[in-house]
Amino acid sequence: MKKLFTSLIFLFIQLTLFAQVDTVAYQQLEETVVSAYKNSNIIKGNFAEGLHTSAIQLEKFPKLFGQVDPVVFAQSLPGVQTNAILSYGMNIQGCNDSHNNYTVADMPYLLPPRLLGLFPVVNTDHFTDIELSKNPKGNKLGGYLSFDVADTIPSKININASLGLISAQASISAPINDKISFIASARASFLTAIYNNIVSINAGSLNTDFRDYNATLLWIPDSMNTIDFNIINSNDFYTINYGDYGYYFDIKTPQVVGGLRWRHNGNIKFNNRIYYLNKQSDIQLSQESISSKLASYIKEIGWNWDFNLPLGINIYNQFKYYDILPQKPSIDYVYELNLTQQKKQTAIEASSRIEKSFELSNLTFNPSITFNHYKQLGYSENYFNIDPELYVKWNLYHNGYFVFNIGRKHQYLSQTSMLPSSVPASFWFASGEIIPPQESLFADVTYQKDFFNGKWSLTNQIYYKHLTNQVEYYGFLFNLMTSDYHLEDNLINTEGNNYGANIMISKNAGDFTGWIAYSYGRALRTTVDDTFTTIFPASHERPHEFNLVISYHFKQFDFGANFVLASGTPYTRIKSLYLIQDAVLADFDDFNGARLASYHKLDITATYNFKTKGDFEHGINLSIYNATCKNNQIGYRVKMLEDNTILYGPAKLFFNILPTINYFIKL
Repeated sequence: MKKLFTSLIFLFIQLTLFAQVDTVAYQQLEETVVSAYKNSNIIKGNFAEGLHTSAIQLEKFPKLFGQVDPVVFAQSLPGVQTNAILSYGMNIQGCNDSHNNYTVADMPYLLPPRLLGLFPVVNTDHFTDIELSKNPKGNKLGGYLSFDVADTIPSKININASLGLISAQASISAPINDKISFIASARASFLTAIYNNIVSINAGSLNTDFRDYNATLLWIPDSMNTIDFNIINSNDFYTINYGDYGYYFDIKTPQVVGGLRWRHNGNIKFNNRIYYLNKQSDIQLSQESISSKLASYIKEIGWNWDFNLPLGINIYNQFKYYDILPQKPSIDYVYELNLTQQKKQTAIEASSRIEKSFELSNLTFNPSITFNHYKQLGYSENYFNIDPELYVKWNLYHNGYFVFNIGRKHQYLSQTSMLPSSVPASFWFASGEIIPPQESLFADVTYQKDFFNGKWSLTNQIYYKHLTNQVEYYGFLFNLMTSDYHLEDNLINTEGNNYGANIMISKNAGDFTGWIAYSYGRALRTTVDDTFTTIFPASHERPHEFNLVISYHFKQFDFGANFVLASGTPYTRIKSLYLIQDAVLADFDDFNGARLASYHKLDITATYNFKTKGDFEHGINLSIYNATCKNNQIGYRVKMLEDNTILYGPAKLFFNILPTINYFIKL
C-alpha cells in the first residue's frame, strides 16, 4: 500500500468547461458605465468533484444527428478515452466501460449500443439534469454518468420532437393536476433504410436499428415529498452479413428498467428507491454449415436508501440481488462437440457508505468509508471489504485550486466478450467461482485555474490506479464452433496499473467557445497465473489522444465541430490459420501484442433557428459524421473464400461521409 501511493507522481489539472453565449449587461451609474460578463458555462463543477449540466445547456455542444450525445461529450474531455466506430460507452482513466456506473432516475442502466455508438444512449429530451464524475457512486471502479427527470410540475403541455434521415423522436410533458404530471418519450431509427449503400463493413452489409421508450409519472403531494415512477424499454437490432464469405451475425439486445422513488426534503433528507433491471443478449452466428447461438442475460433487483443528516453527514445504503446467465452457447454442426452448459449465477451485494464533510480554513475535507458484503449463492466464499476514501480541496482563491483523491474500491460484477469490441455482444458474470471481486487502489491530483474573469480555464490532472482481478477474453471467435468450448478456459485473470496525465484549455465565454485537450494514459496488465510472461496493454488502451471541440454562435446560426486524433487499440495477431475438415484453427502471437492504426474523426454540425415568438421554437440541423471519410480500422477478422483460402486482415467500417438533416420543434 505504502509503495503504491509513494510511487504516484503528482501532476495536476482537470477540467472546467465552457460556455456558449457571452452576454454583456450594462448599468448606468451617473457618468460611469460598468460592464459585467455573464458566463453561461455548459458545465458546473469539474471532473474531479463532479460535472453538472442540464439538457438545455448541453444543447450548446455540437449536435450530431439532431441530438447531443452525453457520452460523446464526455469522450471529448481529457481522461475519458474515445471509442472507435461501432463501440460505445466510456473508458475513464484507463478503466473499461464495465467499470462505470450509469443511472437513469437513480436506477442502473446498462448502456445500449445505440446504432453501434452513433446515436445518444438515451433520449436527452426526457431528462433535465446530467451529472458526470470520474469517481463513481456505488461499487464500481471507473466513472459515473447519471440522467435525471424533472422534479417540478410543468405549468403547461410541452412537446419536443424532431424528424431526420436517421431517426425520429418525440417527448411530451404535461400536468394532470397541480400535484401530478407525466413525461412520455419515444425514439426510432431507420439508418439502413436510407443509407444502406453507404454503411458497410468491408464487403459485408450492416443493418442496424433501435427503438426506445421512456415514461415518468411524477407526484408531489407537498413541499417536503416527491414520488416518481420511471420505466425504460429499449431494443437494438443488428445484422452483419458477409454473404461472399458465408457468415453473418444476428444480434438483439432488449432491456427493461423500472423503478419507484421517494425523496423527502426535511431536516433529515432521504432518497428511497426500488428498481428492477432485465437486459438480454441473443446472438446468432453462422459460417457455411456451422451455426451457433449465444444467449445471455442479467437481471437485477435493488433497493437503495440514502440519508443526508445534519452536520454534513451522508449515508448511502444499497442492496442488490443478481440473476445472471453469463453465456449459453448452442451449436448446430455436423460434428458432435462437448459444450459445457453455462450455469446460471445468483448473487447478493450489500453496502453502506458513510461520509462527513467539513472545512478548515481554505481546505475542504470529505472522508468516507464503505462497508461491503458480497456472496455468490451456491459458492462457499463470503467477501467482506472495507473501502476508505479521502477527498481534499485546497482553495487558492485567485490562483485556482487543487483537488486530491485517494482510496480503495471494489466491484463485484465483470464483463467480457468473445467477439470483437466493435460487435455488441458482451456479457456479465458474477465474482466468486470464476474470478474474485475486482479491486482498485487509486489516487489523483487535479489543479484548475480560471483566467480573464473566467473567460478561459486551464485544467490538469494526474492519476494512478492499481487494479486486480481484471478479466481479458483470450480465445478465437470460431473456436466456439470448431472445438470444445468452456468459458473459464477462455478467460485470463490479470492485474496491472493505470496511470496518465491530462491537460485542457477551454474558452468559456463569447460567441466562439470550445476547448482543446490532450491525454496520455497507459493501462498495462500482467496475468496472475503467468499465462503470459510479458506486460501487455488492456484491450481498450489508447496511449495518446487529442481532442478539439469548437462551437460558434452567429445570430440565428450555431456551428460546431468535434475532432479527435488517437492511438489505435491493441489486438492479438494471428500468426497462422489452418483449415481442417471445414474447421478453422488459429495459432496466436503475443496477447495484445499488435495495435490497430491510429484513429481520427471529424464531425461537423450546423443549426439554423427560425425566428419565433413566445415559447414556440423550431429549426433545422445539418450534420456530417466522419467528414474526412477516414476509413478507420475497427478490428481484425478472418474470412474464408470459396476455394478454402483463408484471409486475415483489418476490418473497416466505411461511412462515405454520413450526412443527415433534422427538423426540430419545441412547444
